[in-house]
Amino acid sequence: MIRRIAGIYTALLMLAMSGPAFAAERYEILISYETKSEGEMSSGSSRGSYLYVEEVHARENGCLERSFDIVDNPGQPRPLVEWQVPVRLLRCGPDDRKIVNEAQMIARRDHFLEEIEATMEVCGKHYFTWMVFKIECDPRAILETIDRYDLVSLRLEDGANYTLSGNSGKATLSQVSSDLDEQTFVANGQIDPAFLRAQELRQLEILEELSGSSRSSEEMKEELAAKNYSGEFTVTFAVGPALGEITRTIVQEMQIIDANGSIETRWREEITQRKRVEPMSESDPS
Repeated sequence: MIRRIAGIYTALLMLAMSGPAFAAERYEILISYETKSEGEMSSGSSRGSYLYVEEVHARENGCLERSFDIVDNPGQPRPLVEWQVPVRLLRCGPDDRKIVNEAQMIARRDHFLEEIEATMEVCGKHYFTWMVFKIECDPRAILETIDRYDLVSLRLEDGANYTLSGNSGKATLSQVSSDLDEQTFVANGQIDPAFLRAQELRQLEILEELSGSSRSSEEMKEELAAKNYSGEFTVTFAVGPALGEITRTIVQEMQIIDANGSIETRWREEITQRKRVEPMSESDPS
């Protein structure tokens, strides 16, 4: 079997070591999601999507630079709360990753705080406008988001281990198809009940924060301790013929049973698609 999948990131690194000229690739990362919930007292659903643009630049001395940005709505200014992007990451070895433009990110963060007439004391707090959002002040927090949707650094081969975001579930990949146009890998596993309970606790804490309630975390933990949590997931990778062309689909089904025997079911599907959109000229973008 051609080990094309496991060698994607290695191929990019080899490109970086091929010479002093700057080489670049441009990709789009589209994340879409849909959720549904059903219980005896209520039901609901939601869906949405967002788009990132990634540029991969080979640098001298075997280093690789990856930049990530969002796509702005035509004719609309970028919200200041999006100060974490663009972000540029430089990697010169497997465990060597640093943010190149951290100073510019901090300047954008400070401008955002100034515009909302706030200080660093608001960092980490949640607010509600048309949605709930957290005021993030740490430039390195963006790395968690990048890692969550980074498909090219994954080991995609038969028998490889796969871990859900947040270490919430683990499974083993199985290759179910392989041809010239696409290779497919699937894994099935259980979602850690402790993760589901902790996730709901965090949601309750945010609601309590927004409402100004004085209920303690211990009281909320006691409430959730009486519930039984279970869940399972399926993850599917479809790898296309082009370098870095990958689609990941994660389907999660969860069930919560309270002390009275009432059952709530939750379903979530998240699709992450990464594809090359255009080659870039060999020039230094900085």
